Amino acid sequence: MNRKQFILAKSAGPFSGFTPAHVIGEYVLHTGQELECESIQAEGKEFYMVGSLYDWENPTGSNRENLEKIFQSKNIDEAVENSNQYGGEFILILKFGEDIYIFNDATAQKEVYYDDTFSCFASQPKLIGLSVELQEHSDGDAIGFYHSKTFQQKCLFVGDSTHQKNVRHLLPNHFLQVKDKCSKRFFPTRSSGREALEVIAKQSAKMLKGYIAAIAHRSKIKMAVTGGYDSRVLFLASLEVPCEYYVTKHHNMNDSHYDIVIPGYLTKLFHKNFSVETDSQEASSRSDANYINDIDFPRFLAKGSVENGYTFINGNISEIARNYYGYYPSATAEDLSFLAGYSNLKWAISQYASWLKNKPQLDACGYHYLDFFYWEEKMGNWAAKSKTELYALGKDVTSPFNSRALLGLLLKSDRKERDSHFNRLYDLIISELANNKKEVIDLPINPDRKQAILRFMKRFRIYHLYRYLGLKFRMLNV
Repeated sequence: MNRKQFILAKSAGPFSGFTPAHVIGEYVLHTGQELECESIQAEGKEFYMVGSLYDWENPTGSNRENLEKIFQSKNIDEAVENSNQYGGEFILILKFGEDIYIFNDATAQKEVYYDDTFSCFASQPKLIGLSVELQEHSDGDAIGFYHSKTFQQKCLFVGDSTHQKNVRHLLPNHFLQVKDKCSKRFFPTRSSGREALEVIAKQSAKMLKGYIAAIAHRSKIKMAVTGGYDSRVLFLASLEVPCEYYVTKHHNMNDSHYDIVIPGYLTKLFHKNFSVETDSQEASSRSDANYINDIDFPRFLAKGSVENGYTFINGNISEIARNYYGYYPSATAEDLSFLAGYSNLKWAISQYASWLKNKPQLDACGYHYLDFFYWEEKMGNWAAKSKTELYALGKDVTSPFNSRALLGLLLKSDRKERDSHFNRLYDLIISELANNKKEVIDLPINPDRKQAILRFMKRFRIYHLYRYLGLKFRMLNV
């Protein structure tokens, strides 16, 4: 069950299910089954990469070739800057002289946990315990949070904290300075600027096609197509590469459901095969005893079919550019806790109060704090945990949106143009990828009763008031 997991520890092990791969200063890098790993050592530098690096400009580039480009960096600041253009799920461990730095992909989908003495780093908190003695929380708020019904349902951490007092979680856009035993934000550090929607749409379309081509160059790919924004964008971006398309028909869906009808029509327009799979094909992880005993707080995922040699493409992470948390100019930590689904749990509120200290820097760089809250807290915890669990269950899932360069580009647009339900930017990306094909442009997005109500509220300019009052009076369905 240590598939695609890692341990970087001062201890030489042995750790069951892991193989010692590299000595990095006083640490040993141990890799689990099927974990891709590359390294370059020269000129007083050592660069190590675990996971997958995809280059949209050079889709045939290998992990090695992509790492070689990053290796040209003279210092950590250049290295993180040069890594921004790459998609995929990866961790970079860089050694400049005696200094070691660790950071991961744009949304930290390749997870990194570490103990507060910086003696051990790993892809699961439980793996830290193989090298370091784990400590229980003594703080009453923390104990209450981890014993709460909400946590038992979600099984997700908040902020950079975990259920062990001495184990932290590396958040997106931060790197670890091992020598100084600290975490430091590296993005954003300068003004984002603004671009015309048409320019963003054209460049985003090109980047998405490149990332999908890079993924397809290394493995067979399979993609779910629904009636939503994300899957439509990715379907159109994948047309030039071999890909299998499907949708999962759940028990509450009939054959006329828009998630079946619209994808069927869309794929037929481009002469692509399309299959409908029933959720009876989804294997429950309740039967995976090793998974339950191995992953910290496993959730019973509907993992679907596991097909060797396939990488499943999904649209998670795209939501960062779709304003799911609304337009509140100055939400409190209590507001953020409600939006994140933790209501008035004090531990979550304290973690989000700490995160809100980033707001002045984000404001100064021209970014909206709620976009980054969704990026770092939602994607860095919920989506990342899903990836780690699915890897352990034998399923490879990746999102072409997982690129700091791409996300940064999307966030150069005005927020009102990329609303979660009415997204003019995504409409332009769809138009660009479809070569302005009218039949595609005219297809509705998730045409259900909820969308009709939202359109009504938008038309009469009461939607933002509804969201604002819904948050303040805790009436929103989050």
